Amino acid sequence: MKKNAEVTEKILEKKLICSQVQTQEMNQKLQETKSNFEDELDKESRRNNIIMYRIPESVSDSTEERKVMDKRFVLSLLTNSWNR
Repeated sequence: MKKNAEVTEKILEKKLICSQVQTQEMNQKLQETKSNFEDELDKESRRNNIIMYRIPESVSDSTEERKVMDKRFVLSLLTNSWNR
């Protein structure tokens, strides 16, 4: 009887270890999938961005103020280009 209990215990330990490994693998795959999804979202959000060189950098600490300054410069650039 004791031998059967030991065999059953060993089988249960192996299954538990196997289950733990599978859970770790699933968590790793989930993290990879989440990371890939976040990368794709980031790429999609930047898909229509335009890179412009030699635009003066704003020295403001405020993100909103820097955006306003960038928009003003681009608007001015485009307005001056169309009025020529």
